[in-house]
Amino acid sequence: MRFVTAIFYLFLIADIYANELEGHVSFVVNNSNSQKTNIIIPFKQGVLLRDSELLLFKDSKQIDFDVKVHLLWPSNGATYVRALALNFTPDTGDYDLYWKKSAKVLEFGLFGGTTLDVVFKNDWLVNSSYTPLKSTSSDFQLNWFLKAFQKYADFITNEEEVSKSTKGKLTFLNPSPWLFDRPYTLYLLYFKTGDVKWKKEAHKAAEFYRQNINEKGYFKLQKRDDLKYLIPSGLVIDYLFYPTPDIIDTLELMYNNSLSWPLAYNEGKSFWTERNLAASIALPLALWEITKKSKFKTRLDDLIGGTQKGIYIPPTREEGCIKHQYNSHEGTNDETLICSPWMSVLLVEQLWRYYLMTKDELSASIIDSLGTNIVNSGTYKGKYKQLQGFTIPYYLLFFGDSKYNIPNQWTDIQHSCDVASMVTRSAFIRKKNNKSIIKHQGIIQGLLDSCKKTIIKPSKLKVWPLRPLRKFNWWFNSTGDMEWILEEIKFPIN
Repeated sequence: MRFVTAIFYLFLIADIYANELEGHVSFVVNNSNSQKTNIIIPFKQGVLLRDSELLLFKDSKQIDFDVKVHLLWPSNGATYVRALALNFTPDTGDYDLYWKKSAKVLEFGLFGGTTLDVVFKNDWLVNSSYTPLKSTSSDFQLNWFLKAFQKYADFITNEEEVSKSTKGKLTFLNPSPWLFDRPYTLYLLYFKTGDVKWKKEAHKAAEFYRQNINEKGYFKLQKRDDLKYLIPSGLVIDYLFYPTPDIIDTLELMYNNSLSWPLAYNEGKSFWTERNLAASIALPLALWEITKKSKFKTRLDDLIGGTQKGIYIPPTREEGCIKHQYNSHEGTNDETLICSPWMSVLLVEQLWRYYLMTKDELSASIIDSLGTNIVNSGTYKGKYKQLQGFTIPYYLLFFGDSKYNIPNQWTDIQHSCDVASMVTRSAFIRKKNNKSIIKHQGIIQGLLDSCKKTIIKPSKLKVWPLRPLRKFNWWFNSTGDMEWILEEIKFPIN
């Protein structure tokens, strides 16, 4: 009877607002509240205009509520909502939010009070990030990868298992498990699965990370001031779901420490890595996403312009990377020029996000160059035992003779998943620009075979431990949209 009633009121709404309704989202409240509370709803880019009227229903009854927008997608034209808060007294049950165009503009701002977690229906979350996070076709779905993501997340959020696995030597009071953005990685799993468990774990991680940024804007678990530990993307998503001005204040403290990073690499720089460049880009990007202030976009565009100038592209070739001296990267007296494929992944992750929001052609060009560099010269074949014939990314690419150029197939293969993601993004850009991606497809297949070899454990294992703990972040932080990209470039994986 309840199902029939629900169908009836859906048809009733459609009839009343024929040709006016533009969309709707359904969610479930599992915990009632006797007071007004906030329910945060994320939207993908281009779905909900700010000049819209909203209608909220529970079963066949229209609900009174207040609403504010607290995050917008970047735009040069129409203003689209990225996140809004519904404020009302919720009862348990199913809700439907509808919208249609309006002459009125939704109010911008924040409500006080508490936020209630809800369960979204119909893969709403999968399509509410920067890109869709799943393929709609089984031809492109990487179910083994999602299984590994969940199994390792089960481990990495179980402190008792972590302590047992590391014999008490590593905890989350150590700095290294926070590298590569633990909060953002957990939020990605929430977007992919819709399981509120991962949202709560991500929020817990984001709160811990933010509370451990000291008054100087550095991560205090790391004993020295270190730019690479200033990782803001998870805080952006935390602001989306749990908006508070404290998050912006923390990001601004962190951002100030990135301003001394040079716009472009020069050989006189005593220390330089793609990882620190990625951090210096991520910080203004995060603040621009939230505040839309021009000073952050200016800094961002200047860094991207400097990055493009630093890319060496060989004659008659398409690919390139940011060549820098080994001594700048590792602190020795060796001046051989190198690039780091896996650190380039961290850079591409930020440029990719910026490209998705703006269609910035310079970011697209850099992504293409760095990914194509891997295709043409960034991998080798495994030679020994179980890794014979597997495609392995170089940990460092050397451009000249060096005693330090000693590839290690056992450790290098640990970056096959994240480097595969960078190559898929390069292929996506190339396909958009009508360039060939045949060589990219071969490398993508090879790297994903290596990725699967690396991360999958026997099904009989109840717990999938991993060390170092930061590996969870680098395996899954930049790989969330791979299967969607595979579908976009029409390349099914064997």
